[in-house]
Amino acid sequence: SDSISINDYLIDDSVRLLNSLPNRPFNNLPYIALFNLGTPAKEIIQDYNPATFYKIDTKGINLMHEFEGLELKAYKDPGSANGLPITIGVGTTRIEGKPIKLGTVITKEQAFEYFKKDLEQFEEAVKQYVKVPITQNMFSAIVAWTYNVGVGALISSTFLKRLNKKDYIGASEALQWFNKGANGKVLAGLVRRREAEAKLFLSKD
Repeated sequence: SDSISINDYLIDDSVRLLNSLPNRPFNNLPYIALFNLGTPAKEIIQDYNPATFYKIDTKGINLMHEFEGLELKAYKDPGSANGLPITIGVGTTRIEGKPIKLGTVITKEQAFEYFKKDLEQFEEAVKQYVKVPITQNMFSAIVAWTYNVGVGALISSTFLKRLNKKDYIGASEALQWFNKGANGKVLAGLVRRREAEAKLFLSKD
């Protein structure tokens, strides 16, 4: 069909999700046009943003666990000048909206519950500020990156500006600029993390 409605994309996403099928690349049409509302396919492709329906997947979560680790006792941020924010669990810096205090101890179950809630906030931020079509791998990489650098950094970043101009290669480069500690020195751990995020961002597997 020459006319593809947004409903077709929603149906395609739903069918794939319910049947545990991989996400369709954003530049491919769904299986079949079930509705014809007179909207040219090329216009829908331009406006349709599958990020709205994504959630971070196993690849993104595994990447985050690798670099965030798991700490059941609150600790100072080693990359900041004043040790803030105080962190616990899998990179959690607030519990029920309140900053964490040194001396706080949680269980492993609590750590993963806080992590799950934190992820939802960062997923929503990515959905709000990314305005162009992206793949599942891109979404997971952006959420993992934003979880580490913060929503404020995402909003003001060259990464987001390039991404929203569909400069995906340039965006993957800018993503890796966030590799310095509070003293301005490049940290080897952040270099490795940014490289892993950029690799996932561009991955087609």
